[in-house]
Amino acid sequence: MTPNAVSCYTKMMRKLPVLVVKRESGQALLLVLLVLSLVLTLVLSSVSRSVTDVEISTYEDNSIRAFDAAEAGIEKTVVGEATSGITVSLDDNVTFTPQTTTSTGTANSYEYPLDLISGESAVISYIDYKKNTNGDYVFTCPSNNCKNNEPAQIRVCWGKPGTASNSSNTPAIYLEFYYTTDSVTTSKFEDMVNLSDIKVIASSADSHTTRAITNHFSAADTGSASPLPCTIPSSFSVLFQRSDAGSPLDIVDSSGGSLLFVRITMLYNNIAQPLNIRSASPLPSQGTLISSIGQSADVYRKLVLFQGYPELPFEVGNAIYSKSVINK
Repeated sequence: MTPNAVSCYTKMMRKLPVLVVKRESGQALLLVLLVLSLVLTLVLSSVSRSVTDVEISTYEDNSIRAFDAAEAGIEKTVVGEATSGITVSLDDNVTFTPQTTTSTGTANSYEYPLDLISGESAVISYIDYKKNTNGDYVFTCPSNNCKNNEPAQIRVCWGKPGTASNSSNTPAIYLEFYYTTDSVTTSKFEDMVNLSDIKVIASSADSHTTRAITNHFSAADTGSASPLPCTIPSSFSVLFQRSDAGSPLDIVDSSGGSLLFVRITMLYNNIAQPLNIRSASPLPSQGTLISSIGQSADVYRKLVLFQGYPELPFEVGNAIYSKSVINK
């Protein structure tokens, strides 16, 4: 290469541009995108929570309104200001619909509509009731003779299937048979004032064999025992027969009177237990079931009330024993 050529090549090399790579520009864009994504996530989360809170608040408000409406339906029906099956509109587009049905059994069997815990009682009537001129329920009898409904056998069933028979919470029952000492006609207790002819026989049953040694309750059968096995699956039962000398039904029959009703009290159980009655003769109406459905927007709430017939004062089935004079 000649000196001139070398000189020319050197000049060309000096004029070539120098490439400089700026690596930091891509990192800045990535950081911006990450920050925007984070901000967007926080905004969407806040909006979503706000919407959810509003929905929950609205649902709770409608739930309270529907419950109050259902409660109002029960109260209005009890006092006769609402008609079964007719929807009633309240303020703010809230409604309630009451429904009234007679609480009766089928095939001589009756399942009490409420489960019972220790200390709670159910009354099973063997007589009918009617309203007198004052609008109050009073005793009455089919065909003017209360003995028409007096059963030859009664089986009382209780306890959910699988209930332990020897635990501290095993349910037992205490029974009071209310009866009269003479032949009762429809007008016998029309005024519900003279109750001097009413008497009470007490009985009891417990499947807990160890506990029965102390409380002296009678032994309980299984729910499948015969005759008259329980129609509702039950763990325990007890049978009363008119043919058994000294049984409550035998005593009632021997008195020439009539069985009015049986009060059954559940004992020992802290978990509510069902109660079912089998009878050798048809059971009359046991009361009224009143249900009420309250609605607010798309939220519904339902309440159910069992309205039994008037009961005798509890003093009739209780007595005070004392070795000396009773002082106030």
